[in-house]
Amino acid sequence: MKTTVSIFILLFITTLSFSMTPFDEGYKTGYDLGFDKGYKSGYNKGHIAGSTKGKSDGMNKGRMSVLKPYINLSYGPSIEKYSDKNIHIRRLSSSWEMGYDLGYKEGKTEGYKSGYDQGKSIEYKNAFRKSYILSEQKTHDELYYKDEYKMTDKQQYENAIENHQSGNFKNARNHFNLILRDYPDSQFVKETLWWCAKTNEKLNKKIDSAIIYLSLIDNFQSLREKASVECSKILIDLRTETSSSHKNTYFKQAINCTKIVINEYPESEFIPEVMYIQGICYENLNKTETSRAILLDIIINFPTSPFAAKAKIQLKKPVYSR
Repeated sequence: MKTTVSIFILLFITTLSFSMTPFDEGYKTGYDLGFDKGYKSGYNKGHIAGSTKGKSDGMNKGRMSVLKPYINLSYGPSIEKYSDKNIHIRRLSSSWEMGYDLGYKEGKTEGYKSGYDQGKSIEYKNAFRKSYILSEQKTHDELYYKDEYKMTDKQQYENAIENHQSGNFKNARNHFNLILRDYPDSQFVKETLWWCAKTNEKLNKKIDSAIIYLSLIDNFQSLREKASVECSKILIDLRTETSSSHKNTYFKQAINCTKIVINEYPESEFIPEVMYIQGICYENLNKTETSRAILLDIIINFPTSPFAAKAKIQLKKPVYSR
C-alpha cells in the first residue's frame, strides 16, 4: 500500500513539473526571492516613515485635544498607500533565466510595497500613541503652568499679552480664551475681551473679532466708543471677504456702530473716520445721496483730516456723478 502511494505522489510531482515551463519555474523562484529581499527593505523604510509621520500627527492631535476648548469662544491622518497594480507577465522567452530575472524584479517591487505598508502601519500606531500622550501633557503644562506653579488669572493675562506683543498670536488667543472660560469673574475680563478681539484680527478671524467688539459695546461703557470704532472698521473689511447675501447686514451693523460714536461722543477724535465709514456704507447700500451729504460734511467740517482727502477721492467715483 505504501509503495502504491509513493508511486502516485512521484507521478503527481513529475506531472506538475512537466506542466510548468522553464520560464514559469524561473519566474516563481525569482519572485519568491525578490519578494523576500524587497519586503525586508520596505519594512525597514516603512518603520522610519511611520515613526516620523506618526510622531508628527500624534503631537498635533495631542496638542489640539488640550487646546480645543480654548480655540474659539465666539462665541487620523491617512497613511500613504500604494495603488494595487495587476502585473501582466509577457513571456518573451521560455528560458529559466528570463523568467527568474523578471520574477525577481516583480517580486522585489511587490515585496517592497507590502513591507513598506506593513512597517509603516505598525510603527505609525506606536509613534502616534506615544507622541499623543506626551504632547497632551506638555501642552496642558504649558497652558496652565509656569515655573512648575499653576498660573493665576493675572499671570495668564500677562502671559497672553506677552505672546501677543511678540507675535505669537495663536498662543495669545489660547491664554486669553482660557481666562474667559476658566475665570469668568476675573477682573481682567474686560481687557481680555479687548485683546482677544485684537488677536483674532491678527489671525484674520474678523467675524470673531466683530462679535467680541459688539459684546464690549453692549457690556462695558468705558470701551463703548473705541469698540464701536473698531467694530465698524472690521465690518467694512468684511464686505470684500464674504458672500453678497451678508454684505448688507454688515453695512447696516457698521452704520449702527458709527452712530454710537457720532451721537454719544460728539467730541470724539474718531468722528471724521466713522463718518467716512458711514458714507462708504450708504454708498454700498445704494443710498448715494445720503453718502454724498456725509462725505461733503467731512470735507467742510474737518478739512485738515486725512479722511477729508479720502472723501474727495471717493466723490470722484462715477456713482456720484449720475
